[in-house]
Amino acid sequence: MIYVASSWRNPHYEGVLDCLEQWALKYYNWRDEEGFHWSNVMGRTSEDHWTTPVTPQEYITAMRHPRAQLGFERDMEHLQAASAVILLLECGKSAHLEVGWAVGAGKPTALYIKDNLQPELMYGMLDLITTDIDQLMSWAACQERNAA
Repeated sequence: MIYVASSWRNPHYEGVLDCLEQWALKYYNWRDEEGFHWSNVMGRTSEDHWTTPVTPQEYITAMRHPRAQLGFERDMEHLQAASAVILLLECGKSAHLEVGWAVGAGKPTALYIKDNLQPELMYGMLDLITTDIDQLMSWAACQERNAA
């Protein structure tokens, strides 16, 4: 199973999942109906989450919410089970933590770049850096076969 680490705001996420599906590759879609969003636990709209910072205490309280705990456990379970992790830019802190965890766990990792970006030296930790969706899918298929 392929884990695509990205952002709720990334317009390319669904397209990558569509390609994985076309290649008959299993993937985890954290955006499905069970997916976690901060609006589930903070009483804010989705847009407020992106535009209005929270206080440290609001964040700590939200992280202790049972819905946040379930969301974290669900994502971690899938991350641990993944045969490979793709980091899809643009994304935020969570996606970077996910791919960092995957690197540390010895999982195959890739960076897929669709748009201009700020250069980052530490992306050199990843096994593949590409702008080519076919190369990414071929790599993901290879990871699935190796994990089987």
